[in-house]
Amino acid sequence: MGQWEKNMPIFPIYKDIPSLNLISSFSSFFHSAHFFFSTFLIFLPLNNNTNEKMLFRTSILSTLAILAIVNVAHAGFSITKATKDATVINSVLKTCKACPRSECTRCTRGYEDTLDISSNPNANPKFKSTHRALIGFKLPDVPVHEIEACYLEFPDFTRARNSPIELKFAFTDSYWDEDKVDGRNAPDVTFPFQRVEVKAGSSNIGLVDATQACTQGEIDGEFSIFIEAVDGGVKLPSRDVGYPVLLHVITREIDYEFIN
Repeated sequence: MGQWEKNMPIFPIYKDIPSLNLISSFSSFFHSAHFFFSTFLIFLPLNNNTNEKMLFRTSILSTLAILAIVNVAHAGFSITKATKDATVINSVLKTCKACPRSECTRCTRGYEDTLDISSNPNANPKFKSTHRALIGFKLPDVPVHEIEACYLEFPDFTRARNSPIELKFAFTDSYWDEDKVDGRNAPDVTFPFQRVEVKAGSSNIGLVDATQACTQGEIDGEFSIFIEAVDGGVKLPSRDVGYPVLLHVITREIDYEFIN
């Protein structure tokens, strides 16, 4: 498989999420309320935008799922939006007339309305091409060693899948710019960390555990992820149309000692 690990385990969406414990302590309630309030604040300035309202609604639902995963009595929460995103094309085709020399690999697609994720591995070698989504993040201002877990939340596909599709995730650096990144100068795809199987009829990737990317991939608080399809394709709306990918960061509770 080259840069991607073929035998990486596949994690179906929400397969192992436990049920919420309805008997929670006051501390659990306090942290849960804090997280919901923080979720509200991040979208408060955008209430007049219909897209942002929908994103806020789905973020609340994802918050419930994340609270079911972590021990909220001993965690802090924060949500950050993707700082940049782009589609990166790797192809030998010279059919992209709008790109330099008509070479598709030279296309810069950092300010488009969608992120394209597709591959056609069974095609004739002369027609093979791969479209990867490249998404950059900046971690909240917390020490990396205090990060307990990270989860990625994605907007709905532009069109629901009629058949299942497998997606591969890798983390990389953030030394790239939306207006310049293309298939020739994009960061290397060398650190795979997750594979997700999206079922037929699904309209969303679901929550993806990105803890390894957060804790091992960051450089000066920033990191990026690549998303690639094994076979087939999906499209996501981009942050340029008001649908940034969200990064949920769960941190360990810090005990402070006060000295009089």
